[in-house]
Amino acid sequence: RLGFDDSSWKADYISYYYAAGNALLIQRWIRGGFIVPPEELASLYNRMSTPYWVGMAGADNREGL
Repeated sequence: RLGFDDSSWKADYISYYYAAGNALLIQRWIRGGFIVPPEELASLYNRMSTPYWVGMAGADNREGL
């Protein structure tokens, strides 16, 4: 569990947000001619998204999404 009710509509919106963002990021990378090395792009994406997921999985999550 990620700190919120998995059956709630919020889980659907959160997953859609990250999936859509991921798809657009990859589209831009492809259309841009793969100029950014994949390892650097993956590192950037991890820095942007990992803190959120770590926070959601943490025991101190008080937002209760």
